[in-house]
Amino acid sequence: MGRPPDHDDRGAAAIELAIILPILLVMIFGIIDFGRIINTQMALTEASREAARAYAFGQTPANSLSRAQLITGDSTTAIDSSVPCPAAGATAANTASVTLRQTYTYITPIMALLGTAGSTRTLKSTGVMACVG
Repeated sequence: MGRPPDHDDRGAAAIELAIILPILLVMIFGIIDFGRIINTQMALTEASREAARAYAFGQTPANSLSRAQLITGDSTTAIDSSVPCPAAGATAANTASVTLRQTYTYITPIMALLGTAGSTRTLKSTGVMACVG
């Protein structure tokens, strides 16, 4: 008749999957959240530059913040610190600066998989613009 089927490798695929799946999940979750963090940081950088520009042209802190929130699309964006241009006698040596802060929330369980506590991170960006005289 023939040889009976060889069953020595039964379950090998399940063991290989059990070894590879955690590594694969960490990579996929990391790519997703890393891309989102980079996108959020770029928007925050642009918003801080725009808020500093508004400050350099003499607009109010509330107006600068609303412009920043419009760019980031997030109402949690807040001004950490700001240095307005002098009221009179502004020169090119004077600069207006705005530091924005925004809380980023991870959407994947990457931090739990890596064994790190916390599902949020604070992102900051500072924009500086020369004062308009």
